[in-house]
Amino acid sequence: MSIPKIKLKLPIYEGLNNTNLLSGAGTMRPKQKMGKGNYALAGHHMTNPHILFSPLQNIKVGNTIYLISKSKKVYSYRVTQKKIISKYQINYIKNVSKKRIITLITCASGKPEESRRIMVRGILNQGKGR
Repeated sequence: MSIPKIKLKLPIYEGLNNTNLLSGAGTMRPKQKMGKGNYALAGHHMTNPHILFSPLQNIKVGNTIYLISKSKKVYSYRVTQKKIISKYQINYIKNVSKKRIITLITCASGKPEESRRIMVRGILNQGKGR
């Protein structure tokens, strides 16, 4: 995954175990597919603002999120929404009928016991994949 505007570049792993989240982003639901449904990812927000998902605090609507599949297909998403949500608002990771979107979730700060989350949502750019 790459978001050039905020200098974020991370591998994507399947699942949310600590090993995955300490080195990249993890998928939030089993059997997710890039470019289909709601591709939901989570990552750690650290006190260092330059590592893991910490740079998400600087993302803006209109920025581009790139995903590259194992077969080297590129998926490009345009950020349409960024907001602070409660950790209990899990509805953001569910599929949205007939929409091809990405959802990124991280803690709102690098503080232990943070209950708020940064939620970033983007829509797949049609015809931009390679």
